[in-house]
Amino acid sequence: MGGNFVEDLTVPIETKYEVTNTVLGSGSSAQVVIGENMKTKRKFAIKVIDLSKHEVAWRYEREKNFLRDIDHTNVVRLYEVYSSPKALYFVMELCTGGHLGQVLKSSPNGYLNEKIAMEYILQLTRAIGHCHHHGICHRCLLYTSPSPRDR
Repeated sequence: MGGNFVEDLTVPIETKYEVTNTVLGSGSSAQVVIGENMKTKRKFAIKVIDLSKHEVAWRYEREKNFLRDIDHTNVVRLYEVYSSPKALYFVMELCTGGHLGQVLKSSPNGYLNEKIAMEYILQLTRAIGHCHHHGICHRCLLYTSPSPRDR
């Protein structure tokens, strides 16, 4: 049994969540928005996957299965998956700290001190090591902002 107890649901996501238009991120076939559980008022990240793009839909089935098997403090948690004819909805843990590019932008001179940088590196390597231990290799384009030298 995997690390997470993820529910697969076929009822409309709107029966449990208010799905907002606040976009946290987007890609070629999905976008992540903020959703709020109507009963508990807890906020979640909801990945909305456009199923009309058949050529990529299989990737999200794999992603769902991988996230079910991962239970690690440095990997986002998947709670529920809602299916409709037009979309899949992944209800996931909402991480509010921003992405590394935002952290660097808000740091003096766009750099992190060594101690903080080491903590980020440790978190990343622990998460990657955990995924690799479970046979999962994540490929992702990383956001990099130009360094002050490149401006």
